[in-house]
Amino acid sequence: MLSVILGKRALVWLVKQGNKGHFSVSDHLCLLKQVKTLLPACQKIVLLGDGEFDSWDLQKYAGKQGMYCERQKIH
Repeated sequence: MLSVILGKRALVWLVKQGNKGHFSVSDHLCLLKQVKTLLPACQKIVLLGDGEFDSWDLQKYAGKQGMYCERQKIH
């Protein structure tokens, strides 16, 4: 699931069905690239995720795009 939040509202909410477990990095990157096209270039982007966000490729892409990745431990 990916939500784009502005203030207290979710503007975009995308859900992709898959098998139990982590999605591939390529799925995450594809989704981020798609959503980034919907946002103004000057918009600050913070990614909040769980263990799926520990991929070096995802972190590298986010850094190059000026995004900040925050990984949360979710029980």
